[in-house]
Amino acid sequence: MLKLAAISIASVMIMSAAQAADKPAFQPGQMWTVKNSDIRIVIGRVEPFVKDKTAVSISVFNVPCPPQAGCKTTVVAHAPFDATTLADSVDRLVATDAQTAPQFEGGYANWKQANGGVFTVPVSKLPDLLFKTTGSTQITNQ
Repeated sequence: MLKLAAISIASVMIMSAAQAADKPAFQPGQMWTVKNSDIRIVIGRVEPFVKDKTAVSISVFNVPCPPQAGCKTTVVAHAPFDATTLADSVDRLVATDAQTAPQFEGGYANWKQANGGVFTVPVSKLPDLLFKTTGSTQITNQ
C-alpha cells in the first residue's frame, strides 16, 4: 500500500512538472500570437506579483475594433496579465527582439504607482473588455 501511494505521488509530481514545462518562459522582447485571433503581444516586463503569481506586462497589437469605433484595429500600449492566464492565451513565439508600443513605459509606470492588478481573462477577451469600458464608440489618443 505504501509503495502504491509513493507511485501515485511520483506520478502527480511528474505530471505537474510536465505541465509546467509546457508553459512558456516569458522574456522581454518576445512577440507571441494569440490563439484564435490576429492579435499579437510583445512582452515588456516580467516580475513577481502577489503571493506566488507572476505579472507579465505586455503591449497588445492588432486589437480589433467594433465597426462603430471608426478603426479596424488599435494598440493597447500596456496591459498587465497573470503569467498563467497569458500562457494559456498564446500559441506561437514569432520574434525575440520585438519592441513594445511607444507608450508602454508610461502605462507601466502608472500601473506600478497605482498598485494595479493583473488581467485573469484570456487576451482574446481584451477587445470586449476594452470597448465595453470605453462605451464602444470611439478611441481617442487623449
